[in-house]
Amino acid sequence: MEKPMDSMQVTIDSVTVNGFSVWTKSHFSSIEFSGRITFKANMPPRPDSVFKFMKNLKPGSDVLVRLGYLGTSKINSPDSPMLPTLIIYAYPAPIQFTNK
Repeated sequence: MEKPMDSMQVTIDSVTVNGFSVWTKSHFSSIEFSGRITFKANMPPRPDSVFKFMKNLKPGSDVLVRLGYLGTSKINSPDSPMLPTLIIYAYPAPIQFTNK
């Protein structure tokens, strides 16, 4: 939190597009990143580029992304073979995208 990462390589697990909502799930090691964003129909170029990027992600691909933190996370037992150790609710964005 004090030193945010600029970007990270993740493996895309799933991408679900429903209209202007995009739900993604990805992982790095035993850390899962999961999140949904709903975009507006008439959006300016900046959010439109993120929408296009997210909906074109391919499951199984390794991608260098920025992660937009959605405000929560969940820690599971590291001994669980069925659950990731850490789930961070975040969405992937192109590395060119900044919060400015």
